[in-house]
Amino acid sequence: ELAGLKAVMGEKVMEEAFRDKAVFQKNINNNVFNTIFVNDIFTEARETYAGNAGKYIYMDKSDIRKIKQFPKADIVLGGFPCPGFSEAGPRLLMQSKPKLFVAENVKGMTTLGKGEVFKQIVEDFAAAGYTIYHKLLSSEEYGVPQIRKRVILVGVRNDIDFEYQYPEPAYGDEKKGLKKIVDLRTAIGDLEDNPGEYFTGSYSSMFMSRNRKK
Repeated sequence: ELAGLKAVMGEKVMEEAFRDKAVFQKNINNNVFNTIFVNDIFTEARETYAGNAGKYIYMDKSDIRKIKQFPKADIVLGGFPCPGFSEAGPRLLMQSKPKLFVAENVKGMTTLGKGEVFKQIVEDFAAAGYTIYHKLLSSEEYGVPQIRKRVILVGVRNDIDFEYQYPEPAYGDEKKGLKKIVDLRTAIGDLEDNPGEYFTGSYSSMFMSRNRKK
C-alpha cells in the first residue's frame, strides 16, 4: 500500500502516511494498488493487518491448501511456508491469473532436500504459465534496518512481454558510492524518548526462540 501511495502522491506523503495512520486512511484511495484479498491462519497477524489497512479487504483464515477458489487479481504476493503455498500456489496462479507474482522464503529453502524442493517449486510455478526469476537478497542493502536474507521469486505471465530485473543494492559500502546502512537507532531511535502506546504484558517465547547474535 505504501509503495502504491508513493507512486501517486510522492515520497513525502508516503512517509507521512507511514508515521500517521490518519494520513494513511485519508489517502487510502490515492493508490495504484487495491488489495482485495488476504490469507493468513495466524489470528494476530490478521488482527494487526485489519487494524492498519483491512477495512475494505476480505480476510480469509483458512488453510491456503483448502481454499477452493481464489479471486482474480493483477498481482499476487506470498510469503509462503514450503508445504502450504507450494502446494496451493500453482492452483492460485491458474485461478487468479495475475500478471505477475512475488513470493519470498528463507535462504535455506534453496538447499532443502539438496535443492530438489526449490527446483520443484520453480518448475510448478513455471508449469502454471509463468517465467520465473529468483535471487537471494539482503534486506539491509535496500534500506531496511535488519540483517535478513530472503529468496525472492518473481513470476511474469508468459503472455506478457516483460523481463524482470532485480534492483541493485542502494545501501552498503559508502566508499563504493552506496548509502550508509540504516541501523535501528537511526530508524526508531526516537521511540526511546517518545514510545507512544505500548504493550506491557507478557510475550511469546517464540519471538526469542533463536540465538539473535546480530
